[in-house]
Amino acid sequence: MTGFGRRLRVLAIGPQPVWPPIDGGKEGIHGALQALARHVELVYACPCPNPRADSYEHFRSLGIDYRPVPFQPTDSPAVVLASTLQLKPFKFHKYGTRNALRAFSSVLGGLQPDAVFCFHAHTEELGQRLRRRHAWNVPIMVREHNIEYELVASYRATLPLPSRLASAPFEWLTRRAEQGQWARVDSVAFLSDRDYAIAVATGSVARPLLAPEGVPLPMRRERQRPQGPPQLLIPLNARATQSVWNLRRFLHEYWVRMAVEPVLGDTRLAITGVGAGLLHQLTGITPGEQARTRIDALGFLPSLEPVFESALALISPTFVGGGIRKKILEAMAHQLPVIATSLDIDTSHFFDPPHNILRLGTPREFASTVASLATDDAQWHRLANAGRETVERHACWDGFAAVIVAELETLVHARESQ
Repeated sequence: MTGFGRRLRVLAIGPQPVWPPIDGGKEGIHGALQALARHVELVYACPCPNPRADSYEHFRSLGIDYRPVPFQPTDSPAVVLASTLQLKPFKFHKYGTRNALRAFSSVLGGLQPDAVFCFHAHTEELGQRLRRRHAWNVPIMVREHNIEYELVASYRATLPLPSRLASAPFEWLTRRAEQGQWARVDSVAFLSDRDYAIAVATGSVARPLLAPEGVPLPMRRERQRPQGPPQLLIPLNARATQSVWNLRRFLHEYWVRMAVEPVLGDTRLAITGVGAGLLHQLTGITPGEQARTRIDALGFLPSLEPVFESALALISPTFVGGGIRKKILEAMAHQLPVIATSLDIDTSHFFDPPHNILRLGTPREFASTVASLATDDAQWHRLANAGRETVERHACWDGFAAVIVAELETLVHARESQ
């Protein structure tokens, strides 16, 4: 029972199926759903033409009414053209087409929610269209995974001048659409201090909310600094353009330059999510050069726990992008020190270098930091423990759910009092 007096029925709309939670995006939604379901009656609907047979029982065990929808968003020329003609970025519009509305309406049937919670800005248009079609007098809340137009702007800044000029309209459309969403919906939950501050400064958000997410917490234990040749870790999402670009810049500007310097000794770099061949395609670094500079492309791993256990530190080379890198929080939860860029560190007030995280700095500063971690037991243990304490205090799923549910109750009560 919540403070509202009864359990709210919430329709959560997601951009994808999230079982099993095999990457940061899916785990972020799955963890939030699990926490929210302890406080509200939760229906989760998402595009999913071919749901896994075990997904229904899994969500039922969590107390979640799972409604996979036989619809698949596409980036077809027709959708891109229709979006452009309506002055909408296609990433937002492709989830809110007529076909999407028809498919979701059929699956939801006579559902009467108290509130709609959109797990991504991409699904806001769909939420609005469902509310109008079914005449729901309910609030809509959006979770901003990251500010999309900030991500577009940071990526544009890295392009050559002709491409930068050609992509300017897309950035403008994204900014216009996203700030328009903030003005339309009843509340917007931001996951990082940086995104919250940027949004508030625009004056577009009627009810901005800061709601940091959580990560799975393994059992806390006494960690020892790994012995043997030091190994650094970078988890890669090879399907995310900005992640690939960030990795390519780090490898060429930092690792390849410094790996041959005595300061790094025999330190190795492990990259998950790609094999040697795909890494070559994505970064231009040949398998021979990978071997020479001690790069280990580990391919897809069903779990990162073994590499968290054996690594000296996690590297988060974010030069473009937005939002919090969940792998930073996940590494901290596993008591693994983190070295990150200023863009990562500045997202949230609880990243406090050098207390609980280390700054990447210049290539030479990075190499010096790695060498220090590899030889200083006291520093390694201090960072490992401080990172874990940071996650326990600031990245708790129950805390996220409490903030979201309290806001939904306030919005629902205001609607019912009208």
